[in-house]
Amino acid sequence: MGLRLDMLQAASRAKGVLGRDAEKVAEFLTDQVNDDGGFRGRGDQSDLYFTVFGLSGLLALGSKLPGQRIVGFIEGFQVGEGLDLVHLACLARCRASLRLGADDLASLSILAGVERHRSADGGYNPIAGSSHGSAYGCFLAIGAYQDLSADLADEAEVARCLESLRSQDGGFNNSPGMEMGATAATAAAMVAMAELRRPVDGAAGGWLLDRCLAGGGFLAMPGLTRPDLLSTATALHALGATGCDLRRIERVKKPCREFVRGLWHPAGGFGANTADRQPDCEHTFYSLLALGHLSD
Repeated sequence: MGLRLDMLQAASRAKGVLGRDAEKVAEFLTDQVNDDGGFRGRGDQSDLYFTVFGLSGLLALGSKLPGQRIVGFIEGFQVGEGLDLVHLACLARCRASLRLGADDLASLSILAGVERHRSADGGYNPIAGSSHGSAYGCFLAIGAYQDLSADLADEAEVARCLESLRSQDGGFNNSPGMEMGATAATAAAMVAMAELRRPVDGAAGGWLLDRCLAGGGFLAMPGLTRPDLLSTATALHALGATGCDLRRIERVKKPCREFVRGLWHPAGGFGANTADRQPDCEHTFYSLLALGHLSD
């Protein structure tokens, strides 16, 4: 199905957990749209990165999109010249979500930009010219190629890059040879490997489950004490995408539901963690993704 549709399908199931609050979440996301059609970031300005999450959230909730305004905002980036890997992937995702076409000059230019982030080991890294790829970079590149309906070249090299990022404790990191894994990197590597049709062994899944606290939420890495929504959502998605039935793991399901719901803001959105309660589009979408995987 692909990264985008897999995430949307999972996030759409959050409506069953949210009940009537789903309407408030949709209202919050709609309120984040500026006159130029872009979604606000942490400030008042429209931001391409946050627009991906706002747009995805509305699509997951089955809500009305801000019409031609958002199309104009996305087309304003034209062929993506000057964008880094993260924002190239965002542009590709928005174009796919809005069905703006995949065989035009903009798509070819976006993919050319993505290829400039190929690392020497065959993976991808947000820092162009890197000697090694990162889990996040590979995840972004795979998603961009899927969103623009193009074939990723040298998939075996990307898979080898991902394998080289396994940390000594069984997780994955964004750099090779690391002693400890990181939750978001492990989740990205697991999902990327699955999209490349490569087996993901149980050790990585077990590593992720070990990051889940008894009180709910996942830690970003070993040794931390405060869970966060990004780590929680990406871990749950990686576990669900690689065959883990989270509905049967009560020590994860109920506490994590309560953790995510505890980050809800009366304005209708969700914040990053218990210390940062300012709602934004990014974490609101991550709440939908997490709750969708924890739905009945």
